Amino acid sequence: MTKRHAPRGPIKGQDPMKAGDPMEERLRCTATNRQGRRCGKSPIPGGTVCRMHGGAAPQVQLAARARLLALQPKAIQRLDWLLDREEFPSTMYQAIKDVMDRTEGRAPDTVDMNVSVDWEKRIAGIKAARKRVGEG
Repeated sequence: MTKRHAPRGPIKGQDPMKAGDPMEERLRCTATNRQGRRCGKSPIPGGTVCRMHGGAAPQVQLAARARLLALQPKAIQRLDWLLDREEFPSTMYQAIKDVMDRTEGRAPDTVDMNVSVDWEKRIAGIKAARKRVGEG
């Protein structure tokens, strides 16, 4: 059995160059502004409105959190299913990485290269070692 990468999805029948602005399709606040147009801000996670249009209210945040918690069992089932997809190793790898990041904490993206060294103490140690060997 040959291993394949994850499928790319169905081929779209329309010309991608004639498609509308993809940013218009992203999640946006459902409230309208004074001009009657939809608000351009992102809604709170799990919610439908931004903070300025009621997303900061405790009852709205509670409802948004409840919506996200209701999705957890389905997401866990799907993730469990993806972990066993050996025919698509890249998908399986991403599912494993997601589980590890969420349970063990995400690996650092950067490494701290700041090293504090007491140079006087270090140089004194080198000089003392040279004297013991007879170089100094």
